[in-house]
Amino acid sequence: MIDFSHYLAMDYWITGLLDCCKSKRPACRDEHGAGRYAENKAFKILKMPFLYFHSIICVIAFSELKTNNPTRHAVVRIGRRRAIQKSINPLSCGMTLKFCLCLLFVFALVSCTKVEVKRAPQPVPVRVGKVVLKQIPIQIITYGNIKAYCTVAIKSLIAGTIVKAEVKSGQDVKKGDLLFSIDSRAYEDTLEEYKANLERDSVLLADAERQSKLKQDLYKAHTVSEDEMFRTKAISESLKRTVKIDLTNIEKAKLDIEYCSIRSPLDGRAGDILIDEGTIIKANEQILIIINQIKPIDVSFAVPQFYLKLIKKHIKADKLDIEVKEPNDTEPPAKADFEFLDNEVDQSSGTVRIKAKIINDVERFWPGQFVNVTINLVTEDPVLVVPSQAIQPSQKGNYVYVLTDKGTVEMRIVQILRSVGLETALKDGVSDGETVVTDGHLKLVPGSKVEIVKSEVFSNQNSSNASPEKKAGK
Repeated sequence: MIDFSHYLAMDYWITGLLDCCKSKRPACRDEHGAGRYAENKAFKILKMPFLYFHSIICVIAFSELKTNNPTRHAVVRIGRRRAIQKSINPLSCGMTLKFCLCLLFVFALVSCTKVEVKRAPQPVPVRVGKVVLKQIPIQIITYGNIKAYCTVAIKSLIAGTIVKAEVKSGQDVKKGDLLFSIDSRAYEDTLEEYKANLERDSVLLADAERQSKLKQDLYKAHTVSEDEMFRTKAISESLKRTVKIDLTNIEKAKLDIEYCSIRSPLDGRAGDILIDEGTIIKANEQILIIINQIKPIDVSFAVPQFYLKLIKKHIKADKLDIEVKEPNDTEPPAKADFEFLDNEVDQSSGTVRIKAKIINDVERFWPGQFVNVTINLVTEDPVLVVPSQAIQPSQKGNYVYVLTDKGTVEMRIVQILRSVGLETALKDGVSDGETVVTDGHLKLVPGSKVEIVKSEVFSNQNSSNASPEKKAGK
């Protein structure tokens, strides 16, 4: 009968050899944060045979424990380390050791056999679009400034005291609305004076005409001299001019009284009131208020002189399409009608100024506001157009994935001519009628098999492929 201490010594010796094949540095961290030791090549080869041999030792140990030999029980209680001290060299175990080593060698050969199972790659779900040969406009995108269609600085045409401000700051006014009232009593007195002068001069004129007629009759009768007759006639003509002056003074006095009521010359919006009631003002000196006409309203912008010839061609054909939009606004752009092209190019910037009119019925734009201006110029030559989202950047340049007849994709480098909205015109790289990938680029490589899916299916598959952390975050 073989001493059980020999088996314990062999098990301990083999376990120590297995630990020597292990690297003592942590290779990575598991999900609980603990370090896992890297396994070298020898450990990977001998791990499974050693485990098989250790299982055999355990089976033999339990079989020995079933007997009532106290010596064996004592050996088991002593443990591995004390058993080693009592044991002899493990190679002295005879035929049992040789049998175990052969069994170990067979298990090692079996464990080193590695079977690799290759799985066919799954098609990548993508959305696609078509390459179309068509006309696409040239868009000139620039910044513009909103200006009032008309701006009037209200001043007084007469001197006087502001009695009352009939308008409020920021008020919408109509043409003819009363804005300010000036004390008109002095001008009314002047009017009465001119009327009295007219009455006096009219009486004198009537008497002078009577005397002039009388002198002419007496001159024909050779009763008075010719000189006296002409003197009387000159007095009569002079009084006629005096009466005309009186009439003119009366009209001027009436006009001054009318000027005492300052009215709006146009429809618009009033600004801030720049003068208070009770202020004495001079004629045509101080600005009382500024009124801006904002319905319609103007937009002024500049474009590079490079497009001047094309712009003039569209202006001549009355096909200049101008769109105006506020920055970061979600509403559709407003249409603007061309009004004015400057007669020279600004030499400092190399641009030419253009002015256009916007209806602005809902007061969407305001004077002084900065806006985005887009000019659409139609070209006659068709170009290759793809959806803008199909184009992806890379170190070699922009590229697109094109579907082949085999259900795979190939990557092609493209050159961009211009982009308009959600479409991009390309110079080369694709052909008319080809199909390009518009979504799903992250999982693609040249030669990948793809599956064309709808938008809803694609979004569902993307959500199912999301990482657990992202799903937990949602």
